[in-house]
Amino acid sequence: MSVEVNITEQSIDVAVTEQQINVNVNTSVVDIESTTQVVEVQANTGLVINTDVVNLVTLVRNQTGATIPAFRVVYISGATGNKPTVSLASAAGEISSSKTFGITATSISNNSTGYVVTIGELQNVNTSAYNEGDLLWLSPTAGLVQTTQPAEPNHAVFIGYVIRSHPNQGVVEVRISNGYELDELHGVFCPNPNDGDVLQYVASTGLWTKTSSINFGTW
Repeated sequence: MSVEVNITEQSIDVAVTEQQINVNVNTSVVDIESTTQVVEVQANTGLVINTDVVNLVTLVRNQTGATIPAFRVVYISGATGNKPTVSLASAAGEISSSKTFGITATSISNNSTGYVVTIGELQNVNTSAYNEGDLLWLSPTAGLVQTTQPAEPNHAVFIGYVIRSHPNQGVVEVRISNGYELDELHGVFCPNPNDGDVLQYVASTGLWTKTSSINFGTW
């Protein structure tokens, strides 16, 4: 590996030739996979700028009691030792879907740490079951993805796109987007709904509010 460092009053340029390097800035981790990368660290700010970065990853801990394989969708279930703990996400429940965080980049043994891709390219995984361009959704089966949006009462969480279909060099572009339930929308107030309730706009509050009856006014 060769490293070239150029220091000026405004910045520090670090050029590294290697298959993979990890650049740690305080508690953030920027994962760079390439043959040659140039990382610019802005003076006094600690800000890393690199137009060639392909993903953002976070170091997490597995305390589920079992190994979490690579290419599994996880959510943050707690924290320990200044690191988030993760568990397998599932579209079957609110807690396991609404906090969906990312996809494991590698297998993470129980009581061990590993990396989760939160946005950008997840590389070198088995995507042979999918076609390039497939949309991936969180599955009701814990940790897995599927190509169709799950039907209610499951929760719709978009995971990303299949960029390359391959048994061991597959690529997924991670772009997690969690769907919203009715009572999570701005401008809606509907606590503890009952059978037959409907929404009615209340001008005095500016909210769509749950009601058991509707006033249609005078006709």
